[in-house]
Amino acid sequence: MVNSKQKGAGFEREVCKALSQWMSGGQRKDLFWRSAMSGGRATLGFRKGEKHITQGGDISAIDPMGAPLTDRYCIELKFYRDLNLAAFWVGRGTLFGFWERAKVDAEKYGKMPMLIAKQNLFPTLLIVPVESRFAFPSVVRWRSYRHDAAVMAFDDLMLAVKYPAALLSKGR
Repeated sequence: MVNSKQKGAGFEREVCKALSQWMSGGQRKDLFWRSAMSGGRATLGFRKGEKHITQGGDISAIDPMGAPLTDRYCIELKFYRDLNLAAFWVGRGTLFGFWERAKVDAEKYGKMPMLIAKQNLFPTLLIVPVESRFAFPSVVRWRSYRHDAAVMAFDDLMLAVKYPAALLSKGR
């Protein structure tokens, strides 16, 4: 039986490496790492009236080259056996709850939400607001204006956007 904490931590490390390679044009694997206590440090600080902006979310930039992504997005990661994907479109289910929570958390830090979620035996999904610079019509598989969500395969975005740092440097 797989330990769910180990499964989640392994997924976070895998995504950190993929995002690092993406932001560096394939040159580096060490631009991002798991936030302290998987974002818990920022949550505890927020309760005390402190904003640990760089620690919000599950991923932090540990190199300035990664900062354009984490300065704009509060990135949450989830890896579950069953995210109840179909229920997302009617505003219910596990994935929908994670998206709603990601939006609330991102707002606390003045950022946009980015949810990277994986369900067993399915591709990794990336969810961003429909107005996100990453919500390209050629990449987005599903769009829900009702839930302010553009949903795409994580790997498709990595392949479609070759220079994410340049894209992130433009406005919202």
